Amino acid sequence: MKKFLERKTIGQDGILPKEYIESSDGQYIDTGITNKVNDKVEIRVCCMTSQSGSKYLYGYSSDTTRCMLAVAWSGSKYLYDLQSGSGSNRVLSNIVANVDVYHTHLIDGKNYYIDGDLIGTSAGNISQAGDSAYLFSVNNKTSTANNDYWRITYCKITQDETLIRNFIPAKNSNNVVGMYDLVE
Repeated sequence: MKKFLERKTIGQDGILPKEYIESSDGQYIDTGITNKVNDKVEIRVCCMTSQSGSKYLYGYSSDTTRCMLAVAWSGSKYLYDLQSGSGSNRVLSNIVANVDVYHTHLIDGKNYYIDGDLIGTSAGNISQAGDSAYLFSVNNKTSTANNDYWRITYCKITQDETLIRNFIPAKNSNNVVGMYDLVE
């Protein structure tokens, strides 16, 4: 079933595609997807402001389980973090999150790619997360984490080789901007 996801809520049809969707502090989109370790998540994104400190783009996090894309605290470089239990299994890229420079990020199980190049493989291992993943932030169960200013052109999520989410930026008939899921 096609659906329109507004920031924090679900809206109705009457959709006009947009080139991108922007976030600002305090906004996120709940994908409704609880990731498994072998999922594929592809996001095309750029930063809208200079990044300092940890800034989260996608994922979920609890005390013992984490799967997220972010910009690292030091060096403003993109990273992928997959964790189960204590300790971190981060894959840190050498790519700085520069303003207005788009990159395509792909999580393919434990592998992390940027613009088609393998950045690294996480040593982390999770069978399935307990919470749905957020765009523009990280779902921390009771709150969102350090969301910041991003511009996303699409997000695709594949489970068991089946495309289950194909989000594109859109505006509904009430002029509310959100992500429209093209998967029926």
